[in-house]
Amino acid sequence: MAKNKAGAGPPLVRRITLDEKLDKHLMRILVADLKRGSGEFNDDPEYWRPEEDIVVTRDEFRQLTGMAPRHEKKWPWGKLFEGQVFLEGYFKTKPGRRGKPDFVIVTDRKNLLCINNLIKKDIKRIYFSALKGGTRNGG
Repeated sequence: MAKNKAGAGPPLVRRITLDEKLDKHLMRILVADLKRGSGEFNDDPEYWRPEEDIVVTRDEFRQLTGMAPRHEKKWPWGKLFEGQVFLEGYFKTKPGRRGKPDFVIVTDRKNLLCINNLIKKDIKRIYFSALKGGTRNGG
């Protein structure tokens, strides 16, 4: 599993992207650790270490995300979909700039959040820019 290379122990926050369902029992996920020193962050690549791809079973996914029973009801294994993005770790949501969500590190509680709805506009902008042959910055 992904470890924060810049410090001891697990990372404070991980971004977990469901990359590909291989069959009903296996999924490839991409795990990126938040860079140390990031007190506030968002989904922009500048805040994240390189992604590591991992093939996981349902139980391994639950363990990696710290998925509690209430989370399993909200996001059951069979209903997870490719492209779904989760944040896992010690953070909370706060209002961001230009309607884009920001997150801030907290030390008192661990959180698991699917952020697809929060980053939907940015994903569409990047996707349509790529279709037009542009760059990530819309150019």
